[in-house]
Amino acid sequence: MAKYPNQLMVWGIGFNEKDPAKVKAVAEGFGARFPVLVDKEGVVARGYKVVKVPFGILVDDKGKIAGKFNGFEPVKLEADLTRRIQRLGAEQTTKAIIVTALVEANEAAKNAGLGAKLQQTIAEGLKARGIPVANAGEPSAYTMTGSVSKIGSIIGVSVVVSQTSTKAKMEELSESVTGDNYNPLLESIAKKVKALP
Repeated sequence: MAKYPNQLMVWGIGFNEKDPAKVKAVAEGFGARFPVLVDKEGVVARGYKVVKVPFGILVDDKGKIAGKFNGFEPVKLEADLTRRIQRLGAEQTTKAIIVTALVEANEAAKNAGLGAKLQQTIAEGLKARGIPVANAGEPSAYTMTGSVSKIGSIIGVSVVVSQTSTKAKMEELSESVTGDNYNPLLESIAKKVKALP
């Protein structure tokens, strides 16, 4: 809490003891400098599937579990928390997008290797238009998934842009490309991505 006062709030929850005075005494005995709550009915412990103590849960600002910690190894815990907090912070401040390989929806698309080809084409096209593109494993605000099919010289592309952390769908687009002229497709995708919050 001292290291990340604006990013981290710590609460302790006692669930094996129903007497708040005893929970307070134990917390003070360990030198806890954070609020300690009492889970008299064990609702929180059951909900988070606590099997042994100490047990920690890192929850992001949207209520999503970002990490779980069993046991207590201070050096390892601090390093892991630092890494996770920095990653969550980076995800919240970046507008970068990860472009995944598009699923090849038919045999012609598979034979032409269009999934990986379009992944690279879209990523390079977005970068060229000033949109930050993240590599897999890097912090990103958005993730683009989709599919591609090919019939003769026409390529059908369907993409969905979702928030990386919540998986909420933000935009979708379906277009066709004739030959190798991907510019109209790239312009459409870039326009939608630039309009995202």
